[in-house]
Amino acid sequence: MKKDSVLGLLCTLPLFLAFFFACNRPRRIVATQDGATFDSDGTAHITRVIPVPSSVSPEAQKWLASLTQQSKSPETLEQRRAGTDEWRKRDSAEARRLYPVDVEETSVAGVRTDIITPLDTPQANRGRVLINLHFPGALGPSDPNHPADDAYVGNTNRKNPVLSPIFSDLRNWPPSLLMTSTRDLLLSDTVMFHLALLREGNDAQLVVFEALPHAFWYNFQLPETKQALEIMARFFDDKLGR
Repeated sequence: MKKDSVLGLLCTLPLFLAFFFACNRPRRIVATQDGATFDSDGTAHITRVIPVPSSVSPEAQKWLASLTQQSKSPETLEQRRAGTDEWRKRDSAEARRLYPVDVEETSVAGVRTDIITPLDTPQANRGRVLINLHFPGALGPSDPNHPADDAYVGNTNRKNPVLSPIFSDLRNWPPSLLMTSTRDLLLSDTVMFHLALLREGNDAQLVVFEALPHAFWYNFQLPETKQALEIMARFFDDKLGR
């Protein structure tokens, strides 16, 4: 896999960074058996005991087991942002160690911008540029009529397309790759957005990994991460500048 392709895709993923800490907080399972009850309005209260599956790599099994030992108290919005910034800085350093590039920090129209250049760009890619213009953060398509309290959202209308792009005009949306996993709290949101793109006739692909949490591909030691990055790199190679 080309290193410049991998770095390009790593730089396009921060759309989900704001969700990582909120969505990657495991809860210690205390139930001993499955169960489900339903309210009169259809609300489901479900308990599931889900062991670490043998279908994922040994590295992923070990990582999933380690998550059960973690605990985090509720965070303010400021604490969440500070934690995300710290995590991004740490993982960006690891990404550069694995995939060395030149990074030039500059400003475009008053907006902080990083120009990332591979140390050795293949001839076939020298005329290709990937512009990563990402959201400051976005929300999945939760029920706008029953919003949960969230300091990040504040008084913003839940149907604001900048906040939740599923409410935007999705016609002629660019080719899209949506990647998630079965323990991702945004799995349903990702599936719903994929279906919304398909309804408008867009080129949209959905890839669902097994048993891993949100944004697992930032754990660079997992074989599943390598597979995910290869899928993303092939997508960019197929779609970019075509």
